[in-house]
Amino acid sequence: MKHLIKIDSTPHGVLGVRHTGLDQQYCEAGELVILEWQPDAKWGLQEAHYIDGDGNVTAIDLTRVKVDGNDVVVFTMPDKDIVVGGTFKRFVLSDWAGFFDALGFGEFDGTATYQDGDIVIYKGVLYQFNADHSGAWTGADAEPISVAEVLEMLSHQNDVYGVSYDESLSSTAKPRVGNMALHQSLPIQSGMKRCVVKDDGTVNYYLDANDSTLKADGTAADLTGADGQVMVEIPEHWRKVTKTDGGVVTALISAYWQQGWKHVPTYYVGAYQATVDTTLSTKNKLCSVANTTNAFRGGSNNSAWDGTYRDQRGTPRTGLTMANYRTYARNRGSKAWNFLLYDLYIDIYWLYVIEYANTNSQADFDSSLTSEGYHQGGLGNGASTLNDSKWSAFNSYNPFLQCGITNTLGNNSGEVSYTMPDEYDTGNPTTIKVCSYRGIENVFGQINHWLEGVKVNDDKTYRCSNADDFSSAASQGNYYLEGNKVATDGYVKQMFIGKDGSIMPTAVGGGSTTYYADYHYRANAGPASWFGVAVGGVALSGARDGLASVLATDSVSASSAYIGARL
Repeated sequence: MKHLIKIDSTPHGVLGVRHTGLDQQYCEAGELVILEWQPDAKWGLQEAHYIDGDGNVTAIDLTRVKVDGNDVVVFTMPDKDIVVGGTFKRFVLSDWAGFFDALGFGEFDGTATYQDGDIVIYKGVLYQFNADHSGAWTGADAEPISVAEVLEMLSHQNDVYGVSYDESLSSTAKPRVGNMALHQSLPIQSGMKRCVVKDDGTVNYYLDANDSTLKADGTAADLTGADGQVMVEIPEHWRKVTKTDGGVVTALISAYWQQGWKHVPTYYVGAYQATVDTTLSTKNKLCSVANTTNAFRGGSNNSAWDGTYRDQRGTPRTGLTMANYRTYARNRGSKAWNFLLYDLYIDIYWLYVIEYANTNSQADFDSSLTSEGYHQGGLGNGASTLNDSKWSAFNSYNPFLQCGITNTLGNNSGEVSYTMPDEYDTGNPTTIKVCSYRGIENVFGQINHWLEGVKVNDDKTYRCSNADDFSSAASQGNYYLEGNKVATDGYVKQMFIGKDGSIMPTAVGGGSTTYYADYHYRANAGPASWFGVAVGGVALSGARDGLASVLATDSVSASSAYIGARL
């Protein structure tokens, strides 16, 4: 049965202006109808309804999207004649190709590159890719998607938030853009939470939001590794980071699908800097646990220091190569376990910048909100304020903080005070602040962290996202060339950005409280040398530490007392 879309006066006395040639539009009940209103719709009224036999007015649920800046709604035709209120531009009953073309979907192009989540039309059918794709159509990495599903996804076009700034401006404060209400609720960042994850990758249980020594149900948690690894869950989202030729960087995130954005599936990152479980000497395992027994000795694994002020049990493990960390991570059971990927570290960086609208991650921590209800400040200095010679004499630059020191913060960002043993500076108490970002303890400070899937040669950055191809070889292998990085030490002034927000520096000349406010360390070597990339900074580097602090001076096979990893 066909029903008439009536262009008529509504019960409220508002006229739905008749559009020439469209005064007798019919469609089947259950059919999807597109209605585009004029941008200057009279009275601001944009609604549709039907009237039942008893004269009751029932509003029709409208899915709202934007096409070329205009308000477009889609609704399902009820089994009634309907009345439209507002000044409309056109009805489209079946021109789906034109509609989706206006949204930028278009026909599949075998020469183009598509990202996980992108939607295309192939032989008249809508498909959504479930993985990154390039080359000819195979169908193996795409699934059909209905018009109704696409329209529901499009209804979240306004559910985005982020920052946008000109890199030539020195202030670390960045203007917020997008949906301002989301800068208050922070739907992605507020979904970050500590949990205990089993070796098969499933969550054993979540931890209390304010005290990680407890499970979410209030009972005692076991953080020693017996129940699994202590991780931070970061929820699925979509990200788009761009930089114009003029140097304007825009970083946006959304909890909902957005066409052409990078899909970031739910992932897990170690809540603590990693240590190593040596229970089975033939199968060491990289860990994120709070365990102070002999099998979890950190640093250089020096048993002679057990029971002394330099006791390394329970601290992060350092002095290992990237190849060691890779093997020990995968000893957990699969290639799904790695030390922290560069791809994921990029995401953590932009989550922080968007939350605080500030690229100076060492700005003073401030738990209060702005008058608008936004987060402000930074994460504080972190464990970055030790004296070089005193740390060297104290324990030869090894880590000194036991994993889990921020358990009292739970999932919250903040700082915990720690007083160094008296032997560090006899008679002069030294207190440092240990930071945590949304449950990620020491997100910078104490030691640098190696990153997986990135290495440097001749001041060029090479990347890899395929776990099968991760390598510490002094060669390119299956890593792709991202681009040039800056060939000079100094405070970062510009970043590469590229297609996914890469934070590799391309210019220095900033300062400790300007531009990106963190430091780039560069090795003076030629094309014969390949270097790993470590981030965060160490306990003696002060203002040079931070989320954008990049160390590219140690070879891909190097080990160091002040470089560790994160699961």
